[in-house]
Order: sequence, then C-alpha cells, then structure tokens
Amino acid sequence: MDSYETLNLSLDDLVLTVKMKPQTDDTNIHWDLANLLERVRPDDEVRVLVLTGAGGDFLTARPREHYSKAETLQGRVRPRELWHTFTGILRIHEALVSLEKPVIAKVNGAVSGLGASLVFGADLIVAREDVTIVDSHMGAGEVEGYGAEFSVVPGDGGTVLIPMFLPPALAKEALFLARSFTARELAALGVINYAVPADELDELVDSLARRLKKRSPYILGWTKRAANRAIAAQVASALDSGIGYEMVSFFLKHRGD
Repeated sequence: MDSYETLNLSLDDLVLTVKMKPQTDDTNIHWDLANLLERVRPDDEVRVLVLTGAGGDFLTARPREHYSKAETLQGRVRPRELWHTFTGILRIHEALVSLEKPVIAKVNGAVSGLGASLVFGADLIVAREDVTIVDSHMGAGEVEGYGAEFSVVPGDGGTVLIPMFLPPALAKEALFLARSFTARELAALGVINYAVPADELDELVDSLARRLKKRSPYILGWTKRAANRAIAAQVASALDSGIGYEMVSFFLKHRGD
C-alpha cells in the first residue's frame, strides 16, 4: 500500500482504515485522498473502506488564522494549487460514488468543510452522538475555531450532496448560514445511519464491516453501483459548477471585491 502525507493507513482482514490527519498550511488532503481512492478501486485485498480521523476530529476546515494569511489567498489562485485542490475534490467524489466497495464514515470527532462532504459521500455513516457536522464554507466567521471570516461557495461537494440529504429549507439553511447539526439530530432525521456514545463507536463500525465482508464482493459492488445512480447523476451535473463557483469566490476575495 502506498504512503500518503495526510493519511494513515491500516489494512486488517480486507478492511482498509483511512485515518485523515488534521489539515495544515502545507498539506493537501484533497489530492492524497483522490489518489488513494483511485488506487484502491482495483485492489482485491480491500473489501471495505473506513474513513475516520487521526486526531481528535474527523476532518475539519483549517484553523481560522490560516485564512487570514495573504499566502492563503495567493495559493488559492495559483494554477498548481488550484489544480491539486479542486481536481482532487472532483476525483474524490467521482471515486466515492463509483468505487465498488462500501465506504463507512466513522465520525469520531468534529466535522467541517471538506469533512462534511466526505461524511455525506460515504455509503454508511456512523457517528459519535455528540459530534457536530457543518459545511463551514458560508460560515463568515461564525463557525467557532474553523473556517474563514469570509464566505465562499461550498464547492467541496456541499452544494451537491446536502440537498440530497436534507429537506430543501434545511439544506439551504445548512448551506447559506453554515448551520451545524449534531450527529444525534441527523440520526433522528434519518440522514445518517447511527449516532452512538463514544465507547460504542468502534464496536458498531467493526460489526458493520464484518457483516459487509460476508456478502459477495461482486454482488455488493453491483448493488452499490445500482443504488448510486441518482447520486452519480447529481455529482456529474452539479459538482463542476460548485467547484467553479468556489474558485471564483477566491478570485474575488483575492482581488478585494
């Protein structure tokens, strides 16, 4: 298995656990995760993927101070960084929807920014009941500790997936105002599979992975492909525009408009 700067990997009895490290100024998890998902697709040694956090969070936006640096905005408009970040986002979502292996989001801590799209892009979602999940792109400084003081279009996948998971009014509040939800709230709404106490998270995810491995990988893979046709169509029709609008958001902020 290849190594990645932003990911810790462990393979145990056909289950690949992907622990995502906290984002820093110098790392690009978008590109790493895209490369990993594409690498895993033809690998017969992997039957189930588990996405989780390596630290105290699942995956959050970078700390507020990151976005106050001039270098941050400059990087968002440099061609190489634009390519790795936004093409990485596109490839992540295309891979998640087409990968013929079930992906479990094991939400062991706070979620914001790209992390929210990874949660909703998974096939099964199991979360610690007290964690918060928020698409922070439109937070305008209101998401405590994370995200910028300004707003950008939720191009990481929020405009694609959140309208599929939430009723229209709630989806727009989540996107327009960066409304946060606890895992307990989302489970009550039927948006995620399970919200459980922290000490039950590992056991439940392990149990789901064991049960998935009992199914024929061929039948399971075809079933996922058939079940994901609506999501694949949504990704194909809406993700590029969301990414493009987010890039425009950064260009406008860089210009001071």
